[in-house]
Amino acid sequence: MKDAPEKSYFLHGPYGSGKTHLLLAQYRTLVLAGISCGLRTTAQLLNEIQRMEFDGDFLSPVFLGIRSGRRYHLFWDDLDKFKMTDFRLQELFDLIDTIYRRNLSITITSNFTLKELGELEKVHPFIRRIDEICRVLEV
Repeated sequence: MKDAPEKSYFLHGPYGSGKTHLLLAQYRTLVLAGISCGLRTTAQLLNEIQRMEFDGDFLSPVFLGIRSGRRYHLFWDDLDKFKMTDFRLQELFDLIDTIYRRNLSITITSNFTLKELGELEKVHPFIRRIDEICRVLEV
C-alpha cells in the first residue's frame, strides 16, 4: 500500500487488527498529494443515499466526487455494517460500478472476506465488482 497508495484495496481481518488505521494512513497520503478523496463509514454512505432518495436537491458529496470527472478515491470503512434494502443495494452497486467504469479508486475495510460477503445473497452483485477493482489484503 505504501508503494502504490493511489491503488484500490480491500482490507479484511478481525476487529482491532488495524484495518481502519491503514485506511486512514492511505487517506492522509492521498490528501497531502492533492488527490480528491471521500471518507465514509457504511452508515454515513447509507444516510447520504437515503437523503438523496427523499431530497431531490441533495447529491451526496461522494456521488458528486465520483461523477466529477476528476481523479477521486473513496475510502469506505466497515462495509459489512449495514441492513440492505433493494434501493440501497442498487445505489451501492451504481456507486461501485461508476468507480469501476471511470477507473477511479476505492479502499474498503471489512471484518469479513469477499467470499464471506459474497455468500450473502443480496450483496453478491457488488462484491464481484469490488473483487475486480481491489487488491485484497488480509490484516
